[in-house]
Amino acid sequence: NFFFGMSYFDQDGLIKETFYDRITGRFNSEFKVADWLTVGENISLSFSNQVQIGSQQGQDGIPTDVIRQHPMLPVYDVFGNYAGKISGLPDVRNMVSLLDKNKDNTSESWRILGNVFAQADLLDAFAGTSSDFDLIAKTNLGLQYSNFYDRRFEAAYSEGDYDIQDNALTMNFGKGTTVTWTNTLEYNMNKSNYSLKVMGGMETVTYKGDFLSGRRNSFEIESTDFTYLNAGNSGTQVNAGSGNEWALLSYFGRADYVLSNKYLASGTLRYDKTSRFNDAGLFPALSLGWKLTEEDFMRNALESSGMDRILHSMKLRAGYGEQGNQAIADNAIVSYLGPDVNHADYDIAGSNTDVAAGYVVLQRGNPNLVWETTSQLNVGTDLLLFNRMLEVNFDYFLKNTRDILIRSPLITAVGEGAEPFINAAKVDNNGFELNLAYNYYNPGKDLRLYTQLTVNRFANEVVSLGDSIANLGYEGEFYLPTDGASRIATGYPIGTFYGYVVDGIFSSQEEVDQHVIQRGKDVGRLRYENINGDTLINDQDRTYLGSPHPLISFGLNFNADYKGFNLSLAFYSSLGQKVYNETRWYTDFSQVGDFNRSTRILNAWSPDNTDSNIPAPTLDNTNNENRASSYYVEDASFLKLRTVRLGYTFPGIRDFGLNIYGEIQNVFTLTNYSGIDPEVPHAGDANIPGIDRGVYPLPRTFMVGINIKL
Repeated sequence: NFFFGMSYFDQDGLIKETFYDRITGRFNSEFKVADWLTVGENISLSFSNQVQIGSQQGQDGIPTDVIRQHPMLPVYDVFGNYAGKISGLPDVRNMVSLLDKNKDNTSESWRILGNVFAQADLLDAFAGTSSDFDLIAKTNLGLQYSNFYDRRFEAAYSEGDYDIQDNALTMNFGKGTTVTWTNTLEYNMNKSNYSLKVMGGMETVTYKGDFLSGRRNSFEIESTDFTYLNAGNSGTQVNAGSGNEWALLSYFGRADYVLSNKYLASGTLRYDKTSRFNDAGLFPALSLGWKLTEEDFMRNALESSGMDRILHSMKLRAGYGEQGNQAIADNAIVSYLGPDVNHADYDIAGSNTDVAAGYVVLQRGNPNLVWETTSQLNVGTDLLLFNRMLEVNFDYFLKNTRDILIRSPLITAVGEGAEPFINAAKVDNNGFELNLAYNYYNPGKDLRLYTQLTVNRFANEVVSLGDSIANLGYEGEFYLPTDGASRIATGYPIGTFYGYVVDGIFSSQEEVDQHVIQRGKDVGRLRYENINGDTLINDQDRTYLGSPHPLISFGLNFNADYKGFNLSLAFYSSLGQKVYNETRWYTDFSQVGDFNRSTRILNAWSPDNTDSNIPAPTLDNTNNENRASSYYVEDASFLKLRTVRLGYTFPGIRDFGLNIYGEIQNVFTLTNYSGIDPEVPHAGDANIPGIDRGVYPLPRTFMVGINIKL
């Protein structure tokens, strides 16, 4: 058997001069060398090329800077050059110019995935062996290779008051190779009343990566034909390089047993060793199932009550399992040294003209690290109802992660060296998932309907951070500061927002006088709640302001087929989560500078508009209104219609098939959130979710397509 396929993807970004191109090829083949022996291979090769730009503020922040760019300033001046900041008028860099000068800063990447395998049914190799038994041996050797080439040229520019004469080029190259070798032996026994499958195996994974970087400035010609590192004339010339390796060795076994088609049991056991720890990990798992409707007493009860027309099948499930995580720095268990020209070189000979190279501790190791372990308990049920038209799946889970690997902060007296990893934190999770699937088919009317509703509830809580690394909060909990607007604290979800509570706007001098001491308070300014009941608004009046995690989420997929026509809809909803909309500091306040504002500021508080929740415009920020507070925390619940697709399949002629379709993606979003998108990605750190610093907008996409089957 042979298969060969190719695909090409070319998409322009919603932001000017950004794009993503990818070409992929795949080939796989399989040969039956003998009745009992099969060999084969799979290989895929892809090349991608893209120009990216930062979205969240602090990562170039294009969306936010576009919002706050002053509307009086044009893109081009009267001479056709890019316009820039005018003296005395604050402004950001000309974003069109920035994007234009970034258009050749491409990131290229090659990726190769491939494997070869051989599978032998050892018992079939001998004539006369019973078909009730199988003994299958399989070996698989896989290779994954990837590299990237990244070009970043920072062009000189003279735009208004901005006059940057120098330029610089940074070029990065990295590659990595992963080799995986897996060997398994599987025994199957099938009898009339039971079946047994036992599998054992081992696996090795090795990885090696290399990274090289160079930077130089002062290029006379800024064309891409001349901006190579050797073309830089003078100034700073920096090079850097690194490499890393890691390896895994695993032994595992699994057994599956089914008795009378109603009692099911499955168990696994893994023994994992990693080069990142000195200790190995042992991870068991066990699951049990009971098809209740296969029992005679249950069948009799259903038939006697007439419920057999409603309940066709019922299965109860329970399971417990553990898994390990070792995804940290490759050399975390050892301390290592390296050169440091600023702190380690020393004039040991006292010549006052020369220094000897010295070394400092770059990384402090921890030889006592162990696997981060996640254990999970599940209970659930599967139901088939109404002549198999309705399927119900329900799962409830408890998931606990212990010995979480985090860096431990060190006091200054310890000296140099990056903070070591330790096993410290513990996080508990719980929730449920409900899946309802309705399948209706009326062959007489050529109508088929399929609807699937998924409901998810997930909650997490930080149980412990370890006393040695956490700060003690005013509310008695231990916490780690993650961002000015959030923290990781015991007793709360990860990334909970933290700050002051805004309880209105001062509408009169009497209200100002009656409020406790609050530096900068005045009529028209935000009033902060006195949480601890003293006479002063200070850090001790901060509290927890909401979670970025949803209380519940829903997914609804609907499909209808009628006489060759097909309609599909995909909805998604997330309820109860909060977003910290940091962009409101730039759109709702004047204190940040004379930038562009949102039209909401036209409805700001004034003596004639005292019902507004936007403070009065001012250039004075003595009230410190950019402090983390509930003013920026918004309800980000939403309902999205992600996809609508309508297609038609022409009646087939023998093996020929033709389908045409049209599709719209990101059809609409219903939300009260004032930002671009309520689904806010994390800003470079998964522990800091839900902070909006100007996200990359999600486009609405219109597609037409055709599928041909030969």
